[in-house]
Amino acid sequence: MVAEDLGREFEQRALAVARAKHDPSGLQGAVEFEGAEHDGAFIDENSINVYEFTTLRTKDKANKDGGKLARLIKHLLSDAKNRYKSATGYFVTQQEPEIEQKKAIDAIARAHGVTLHCLSFLTLQKSLVDVEGYIALRRNAPFGSASALLTSTPTPTRSYVEPTLNLASTGEATKVNDVVREVERGARLVVTGDFGIGKSAALKEMFGRLRSAYFQKPNERRFPIHVNIRDCVGLRSPREILQRHAEEIGFAGSNGLIAAWRAGHADLLLDGFDELVPTRWVGTARDLKAIRWQTLAPVRQLVADTPPNASVVISGRPQYFASQKELYDTLGMPTCVHFELLDFDDKQVEALIGDVDLPAWLPSRPLFVEYLAQTPDVMSSELLGAVERGRGWRRLIRLVSEREAGRVTSIPAETFESLVARIALVAREDSDGRGPISLESMRRAFYDICGYEAEEEGVQALLRLPGLARSNGSGTEEMRTFVDSDFADAAFAIDLSRYLAAPYAEHPMRSRARWSTTSSALVAEVAADELISGKFDGSAIAACMQARSNEGLYDAILFDAASVLALVPSAREVRPSPFLADLLIERLELADEDAALGDATLSGCLIETLDVSEIVEGTSFPTFQNCDIGTVEGWRSIPESLAGHFSNCTIHAFEGAERTTAGLLRQDLPNPHRVALTILKKVYVQAGGGRQLPALSRGLPLELRPLVDEVVQQLSGLGYLELADGRGVVVVRPVRRARRDVLAILEAPATIGMAMGAQGG
Repeated sequence: MVAEDLGREFEQRALAVARAKHDPSGLQGAVEFEGAEHDGAFIDENSINVYEFTTLRTKDKANKDGGKLARLIKHLLSDAKNRYKSATGYFVTQQEPEIEQKKAIDAIARAHGVTLHCLSFLTLQKSLVDVEGYIALRRNAPFGSASALLTSTPTPTRSYVEPTLNLASTGEATKVNDVVREVERGARLVVTGDFGIGKSAALKEMFGRLRSAYFQKPNERRFPIHVNIRDCVGLRSPREILQRHAEEIGFAGSNGLIAAWRAGHADLLLDGFDELVPTRWVGTARDLKAIRWQTLAPVRQLVADTPPNASVVISGRPQYFASQKELYDTLGMPTCVHFELLDFDDKQVEALIGDVDLPAWLPSRPLFVEYLAQTPDVMSSELLGAVERGRGWRRLIRLVSEREAGRVTSIPAETFESLVARIALVAREDSDGRGPISLESMRRAFYDICGYEAEEEGVQALLRLPGLARSNGSGTEEMRTFVDSDFADAAFAIDLSRYLAAPYAEHPMRSRARWSTTSSALVAEVAADELISGKFDGSAIAACMQARSNEGLYDAILFDAASVLALVPSAREVRPSPFLADLLIERLELADEDAALGDATLSGCLIETLDVSEIVEGTSFPTFQNCDIGTVEGWRSIPESLAGHFSNCTIHAFEGAERTTAGLLRQDLPNPHRVALTILKKVYVQAGGGRQLPALSRGLPLELRPLVDEVVQQLSGLGYLELADGRGVVVVRPVRRARRDVLAILEAPATIGMAMGAQGG
């Protein structure tokens, strides 16, 4: 850019500050006098303020412009209507003025008997707003939910971990600096992401980088204003929003902040468009759309009033709106650059919490990782990787509920957890367990849990409920779906555990299940952990199963109850004989001495995969009647000894036993190596978050079972297994970073000797 253009750009920036100080309406500015243009003249009922702006650092320029200012002031004061007004002239330089320039201006002021000031652009701007003071106060105030972790737990300060963002229009991966560059060019931006993915942290980081850029070139750059939208409840205008923001951080110069924003000297970062509390929802989906439009009116006006040269960034959860188009329109940003935050990868997780092996079951969402890492009983890296899946997911659901309840003052954390759990039950009733769920169904669930209709904060809680994303519904009805099936299962397990703990209390699960698909192993693990933590001994579950059987409820809830009962240590000797009918079972894994279903009868069930790879002795085995079985894994055909357990069943395919327990035991290898292969298969290949140590002996010949403890210890020492306390029982878990190597060993069993150091011959 040539010097002339730079000078013109500086004059425009400086004039905007002067206008913001003296003429916010923008009606005054440059004037012509004595055949020359003067950069700015502002006259009100009490004062006269005239300006000359320059990028030059010479004394001659000061003499020339100082003379122009003095003559213009005298001319304006000669007008009778200005006779009693104060008059001041300003010679404003881009950089700090030279000493000779200051002396020249002072001499002209004395010679003409007028008031003149020689100052830099920064000094002029500071007279409008104390940017340094604002930024210092803003940095010490909360940034949305970025600081809403376990604040009672002391944790070391970590540097920011660079997240990955997708450009929504193309799917192209970008970084925070790409967003910052868009801000610097004055773009309108939207940043969205699911709960706990780091939106507030990203905007806080953007604020820090924009702050640094401003202080590097304060004469050329805008400064950032970061507003937590949740602090703006009940406000109606942009001015009120910025005034409230200034009050929240303790900044006294709210008028100057507003003036600087209106002058285009500030970029706005607005965190949490989904955190404004809407009005009560009493009608249709169309009413809900109108509610969102009305709720975000002041934010929309703030965007509209921001000068086109300045940028606006708004973040929030996308499921708050019914569609992408509604999001853009309601925020007043029909044309914007939209970035979507993504979950962390393994490198980002390591940068976040260090070189720690996470549990294999844990999603790499920043919130989950930090919550688990900050929990007092897993603060050490050795314990973090060994957190049991059921206990870990139950803890995450609870911590997420506490976090969300902290944003909604009228709903306690325990109630919020119950609400999330009940909506997970609704998802199971209405669909396949994840959704879609209608907002109307969610509103009914809210009433069931809270005992009153969803009002202002209740509507907000439903619209931004963690774990949900918008889904295309039929017609105009708004729908939501769970993003993560494990999150949905863990939440459902909470409601299931409460039913099992009190099977005769009022609860939707007392009736026949409205779904036929049985739950995953995770549901049983979470529910069992919840019951064990509540000191339940399993008798309530057995009573529940008996009551359902007596009422002819041979449904998915009965199946789930049996699965939970098998995981309660105090109920291991209880062997129910449930009759189960007309179920859809995605995967049914059986083992010798199976306490959950060993004596069950399954009738008319559709079973996608029946895994019998753990069956060796066949000491207990369920009975199948009129069942349709897609694939049987572990047999080439039904063993003659178990043929009587299959009555009028259709089996579409068998998969051989080469990689089953029996197949691995037939390998021509030393006994410890064969045992090691079966253990690695059970821990890594079969579903679940790990295996209890006693279960690893199942399917092994009696003479090999004494080797299990020693082999487990050896595999643990080699980094292939982790051992954790599963409430009095040792739980053996996979190691996330060893998964690839272990699967390679199972593909080529003969390599186990090399992996184990050729021991155990």
